[in-house]
Amino acid sequence: MDKKYDYSLDAMKGFSCLLMIMAHTGLVFSGSSRSFQIIGGLAPVLFFAVSGITSIFQSKKNVLPLLAFYFVFAVIGLSYNALWRPFIWSDPVSDVPQIVAMSVLAIILLEKYFRPGRYVYLILGVFLFAMHFIFTAKVPSFPGKQFFIPEGDYTYFTFVPWFSIFLLGVFAYRSGRLVNLICGIAAACGLAAAYVLTPRETEFLIKYNMSPGYFFLSLVLLFMSFSLFRSIRQYSLKNPLLFFGKHSFLFLYVHVFLIFLLTHFKLYSINVYMVWAGVLLVSYIGMNAVLWINKYVEALFNHKLPWLGLLMLILLVPAAVDSYGLIVTLEAVLGLAFACNYKKLSQVLFSIFTFVPNSTNSQPGAAANGALLSSERSLPPVLGQPEQLDTAGLSGPVRSLEDA
Repeated sequence: MDKKYDYSLDAMKGFSCLLMIMAHTGLVFSGSSRSFQIIGGLAPVLFFAVSGITSIFQSKKNVLPLLAFYFVFAVIGLSYNALWRPFIWSDPVSDVPQIVAMSVLAIILLEKYFRPGRYVYLILGVFLFAMHFIFTAKVPSFPGKQFFIPEGDYTYFTFVPWFSIFLLGVFAYRSGRLVNLICGIAAACGLAAAYVLTPRETEFLIKYNMSPGYFFLSLVLLFMSFSLFRSIRQYSLKNPLLFFGKHSFLFLYVHVFLIFLLTHFKLYSINVYMVWAGVLLVSYIGMNAVLWINKYVEALFNHKLPWLGLLMLILLVPAAVDSYGLIVTLEAVLGLAFACNYKKLSQVLFSIFTFVPNSTNSQPGAAANGALLSSERSLPPVLGQPEQLDTAGLSGPVRSLEDA
């Protein structure tokens, strides 16, 4: 029997969408709004944790089409990078799509070839952060380092240390409420210890080049969220958190483009809480509008050529266009098409890597049986739960569109 759909994962991603708005809005913060923005900076923790969980559903599948999918996913995901850094070729770095692709693939390989127990994931996650804290500053520069190891003062995601959050998400998912509660309390104790031991002249909550303070605060949110959200026995399908969680990847593009418009028109005098509420409401309306429009074009993405065209446009626009605003607008449109249809990308790529010979069996029902076998081997949606693919990633309180 198939495992019952776990709506708590969508709810956690939906909650992260709310945090994302607080973190990304490029306004000047002070007082209570600054506190909310710091909390919003934890949004990627839940998104990455859920992405790590969904990796385990794919470990029994053929590795080659998965490798192809995540490679293309990372490249087309440059459309999201361009919303923050329009001239992506002048300083290529990794962002949410790339770190998700690398980390999900790593967990798939772990599950497929090693099948580690849940406490192994806990140990690996903590160990990876410890190695980051001890050795990252000592690693010399090398080509491509910006994708794997943090360097200097930067605002982008790297494999180390963020892969630790994916690992810990798998541990939290495979643990019960009590274990998550205990781990959350232990993380709170670690947070207090980190606060005491961090020199006053040193920034306590460093997000991208993850500090101990941010790491332990992330664990408090991660474990307590799993304990709370998974204790809810039933979710209403009309719950807005489920809508945002289910379409969280689309939410990424929609809300960032709205914040770009907000920044472009310099609407800084508006009350920050009104801005947050407005971005949330317009994002909801905009997402529904995009999903409605996509119904009329989604059939195109069942074929290879539209994906090839989309890929080429995403790569060429930043190289051929000089206007900051035009690049962001074009990449947002291309990214919306990607966010609405990426499930179909896995099916297109799987058809390339799967050879189904013509049946020579003339017995009745042979063709139907062949079709059934072909459908059973189809590549599952990725990054979401078994029947859906959704991912979203977030940046922190220090990153706004003005930083791009």
